[in-house]
Amino acid sequence: IKKMVKYFEAEKTEKLVKMSSELSEEMAWGFSDYDEYCEQQIESSRERIEDEVGSIKKISYEIYSVEKMSKDEIKEAKDYFDDYDIKFSADKVYKVSLNLTIKGSKETKDYYTSLLVLKENGDWKLYNGGY
Repeated sequence: IKKMVKYFEAEKTEKLVKMSSELSEEMAWGFSDYDEYCEQQIESSRERIEDEVGSIKKISYEIYSVEKMSKDEIKEAKDYFDDYDIKFSADKVYKVSLNLTIKGSKETKDYYTSLLVLKENGDWKLYNGGY
């Protein structure tokens, strides 16, 4: 999460794309170029935030909840996604809820969000699927 915040603040979109879960790619239906899709989503998020706070000066975060999915819950998720031919190969999954404080040129604002942190093929990845 620390890297995600750092990369978003520094506009390092390509690094954010590399951090995204394969589930993110599977859920990007109808898009032939996943990297381009991610770049558009990240840019859209930045624009929306900058409309509210001005140009982003600093982002900090506070994690206020971490929930580990049990092995049974992970198996349930795999079965669910299998029904839709969506690849889900995470071995460990955590739902992380956090507060992002974004200081902009006009104002500072808090954004509350949740995302999944997944261990896929030995690497930790992120998925923000509207949790």
